[in-house]
Amino acid sequence: MKKIMFLLMVICISAQAAHSQSKAKISSFSLSPASIRTRLLSSNTSVLVGLNEVHKAKEEVNVARGNLLPSLNANAMLSVGGIFSWTSVSFLMPFLLPSNWYNLEASEGQLAADGWAFYLVQLNQYASAYTLHSVIVNDSALRDVYLRQAEVLEQVRQIVQDKVAFGQATPTDLNRATAQAKLARNQVLLMEALLAQEIASMRKLLALPLETELLLETSRPEALVEESNSPQQLLDRVFAKAPETKQIDSLIDASRAASWSRSYSFLTGASANIPGGSGGGLSWKNAALAGSAGIGFGYFPNVRLSELQVKEFRLRKTDLRFEQARIIESTLGSISRAVQQLTLTTEAEQAMNAAFDAQLTAFRSGQIDLLYLLDASSGVISSSIARVRAQSDVDSQRISLKRILIDGQFSAIKPCQLKNIPGSADGLSWFSDLFDESTTTVSIDQLCRKTSRK
Repeated sequence: MKKIMFLLMVICISAQAAHSQSKAKISSFSLSPASIRTRLLSSNTSVLVGLNEVHKAKEEVNVARGNLLPSLNANAMLSVGGIFSWTSVSFLMPFLLPSNWYNLEASEGQLAADGWAFYLVQLNQYASAYTLHSVIVNDSALRDVYLRQAEVLEQVRQIVQDKVAFGQATPTDLNRATAQAKLARNQVLLMEALLAQEIASMRKLLALPLETELLLETSRPEALVEESNSPQQLLDRVFAKAPETKQIDSLIDASRAASWSRSYSFLTGASANIPGGSGGGLSWKNAALAGSAGIGFGYFPNVRLSELQVKEFRLRKTDLRFEQARIIESTLGSISRAVQQLTLTTEAEQAMNAAFDAQLTAFRSGQIDLLYLLDASSGVISSSIARVRAQSDVDSQRISLKRILIDGQFSAIKPCQLKNIPGSADGLSWFSDLFDESTTTVSIDQLCRKTSRK
């Protein structure tokens, strides 16, 4: 009996644990600009892939450092009499070759470029998620507009139905009012279907499981004082500090170092050779330094090719400035006009609502025909849609401006700190990275993912 009771207790405890685990899976997530940023940077697939690229670039630096370390090549022989003797020992000294040092400099420049590329991935992915949040907020507002319109037209249909019962309206009027009410309800369903697709896209961006309920927090990007700046003022302020510029500069440094590496590539080896001596030992007094060099037909074309790569990146930097000027000019111009459109459409919506209320009162008393009322209803829905679209345009352009300035939530995303990496007391922490992968992984995570939680 005791065994049976014990077994029942175990089953109950297991059932409770399983129930609590299933309840833990059913959670909710509030969609706000801050929560989206936090979740995106820790779970978005594109962000994690970008971080992995930085890890790979860091390992390339370790490879270049490892290629500078000396190596030992020893030759020995065992004679017939069982005597073990050295025939020669060679110390390979790659650190004497300038090309290897420039290879290290090039890999460090590429690491910096990949760090800026990861920063750009975070900024751009967050801009996409922030914009999608804004789209969902505005489409929810548009869904509410259609819902109010459906409710009003259903009210009109009921009024017409009552009028038909008293002989004050025709069945044709009732059919027309019914059709308008059903079309309005259909428009609500279409907007709800669109919102479901947008929510699914947000879920994918944030890597949230299907059982997580997404709750929408309505918030809009606030206005910026920079909206009144001239495009040139904003370009002068932004370009030098832009992560895109920093990335190009790092690529220029890396390609310049690669060019110097190719220039010194004719030096192919450096070593210290120690021949074997009498008695099976080494003859240190006969030790000699040796080097090798060689230039093939591809040497000069390779050098010119690397110089052309440097030139290409410099041209890209020039083009980048023009591209940023285009984005800034179009964004500032769009914000100015979108704000004006929002003001005009808001005023038009208020006027159309007032007109419709007056028309509805007149229709109740039989002073106007149904067609006039439906026409006024169409004016209300058109003005409301125009107002929501203008608001959506304002929000989208302000998010773009915040991305350009790295302002607001964007300022909480920090770039990788890959220069002057703090090491151990003896300054040889890089040497341990060659053998301990976890050290490298932790350092990159700390240097590239230290984000503010405000």
